[in-house]
Amino acid sequence: MPSGRRDAVAPVVQAIRAYVRAHPSAADSPAGIQRWWLPPELTNVRTADVMAALETLHSAGDLSELRLPDGNVVYSAAHGQCKP
Repeated sequence: MPSGRRDAVAPVVQAIRAYVRAHPSAADSPAGIQRWWLPPELTNVRTADVMAALETLHSAGDLSELRLPDGNVVYSAAHGQCKP
């Protein structure tokens, strides 16, 4: 990932981590996460940046990914806890 994109994704990763720490049983689709989990200052973040943040958190073991039979994906805290 180019450094400019990494810089755009970092605050999204931090915001999702903070949300999951505050709401450990939360689960949502990428669109729901973008709409409901991010703070107002990140409301205009690119969908690609949200997806990159979710992949980063999933790869790090912070988020679980559940692929539904209809192909949609839901993310939630892995083991009920997100690392600080």
